[in-house]
Amino acid sequence: MPWSLVRRYAELMEESFGEELLGVAAFGSLARGTAKFPESDIDLLIVIKGIEKLSFGERIKLTMKVEEKLSNTEEYANFKDVFGWFPSIQEIILTPGELKVHPSILLDLTTDVIILHDDTGILRKELEKLKKRLKELGAKKVKTGDSWFWILKPDLKMGEEVEL
Repeated sequence: MPWSLVRRYAELMEESFGEELLGVAAFGSLARGTAKFPESDIDLLIVIKGIEKLSFGERIKLTMKVEEKLSNTEEYANFKDVFGWFPSIQEIILTPGELKVHPSILLDLTTDVIILHDDTGILRKELEKLKKRLKELGAKKVKTGDSWFWILKPDLKMGEEVEL
């Protein structure tokens, strides 16, 4: 049920941004299969080229237009009917350059991600690079109940910097 909504959202992003849209990926509880609606939100990573000069707020305004279109779809109505609440979509909107410096949010996408749009392969490529780097560092994802944290470099020395 939530996947039909998320796939429709990705389709609407493609219609709205065309070739400027490089990637859409679901992550978090939805990608892990542990989402419990209506409490869970839908976490999406979106990569759009040509938005380098836009602020965080301006980027959100762009996706709000897509969410408005989504709210008029059958998938949205079905989600609301089944779960009794509107879906909460949380977008992280990056430029290709921002994606390539591997912001820390990408750590979670190395283990739990469903890629919905990636025609150029930029998401897969950067996630594979990051996975390779984590392996080189000996990084470990440590789970503690429903939470987790990363040990990026177990043999880290005082003052040493770690680049992902």
